[in-house]
Amino acid sequence: MWMRTCITYRFSWSLDMLGLLLQIYTLKMIWTAVYAGRDQVDGVPLDGLIAQLTFANLLLWVMYPMLAGYLEERVREGTLALELARPAPFLGQMVAAQIGDTAAGLPLVVVALPLAYLLGGLLPPASPAAGLLFAVSLGLAYAIVVMTGLVIGLVSFWTTEVGGVMTIHAFVSRFFAGALVPLSFFPPWLGTIAGLLPFQAQASIPLALYLGRADGLESVRLLATQLFWVVALLGLARVLWRLALRRVVVYGG
Repeated sequence: MWMRTCITYRFSWSLDMLGLLLQIYTLKMIWTAVYAGRDQVDGVPLDGLIAQLTFANLLLWVMYPMLAGYLEERVREGTLALELARPAPFLGQMVAAQIGDTAAGLPLVVVALPLAYLLGGLLPPASPAAGLLFAVSLGLAYAIVVMTGLVIGLVSFWTTEVGGVMTIHAFVSRFFAGALVPLSFFPPWLGTIAGLLPFQAQASIPLALYLGRADGLESVRLLATQLFWVVALLGLARVLWRLALRRVVVYGG
């Protein structure tokens, strides 16, 4: 159902994708000016940086945690009791909605890739091994996005609205995921903060593996970092869900 709904609004999605491509082009122009004709800065080549920013923005767009809004809508409209009465677990329904939403957006991303290449920049994986590590890391990144959406959505049991939280999350996640500025360019104190947050695991880590900037033990460490955030956010979501159920009051039969 959610996937059909997303396809129905494909025109709106197309406009959203156009806006994203313009953002990617703007980032390319800004960073090209920053490099000022230099091939690389601090060991980061310009083409690699632009490819990272292009991929990061595309990934974060297609993986956007819409299920937070789905949860908020059900809490606000009071339809939660009906959802709980269904045989499928409620949180499972929300995860299925997110997967459907992502699946509906993937064809649009594929169609937009040539434009993303022209307006931004794309590179192939550094090696077959890098491509395999990226695939594993991308799966973990998606799980982190889903768990983050669940946590934000469950907050609506106490606040009713999470629109403001989602607006803040949209910017903060892009910034600390390295979709605007590579994390390697962060000053040490800001890099430390980024390392303590889950957002780097959503795009920066997968793309570091894709571009061959991490291998061997470092790649294992990065994947372990992602796995930690999957487990931590899943645990937090389960705790919030148990607490949220105590606030649910159903009247009538």
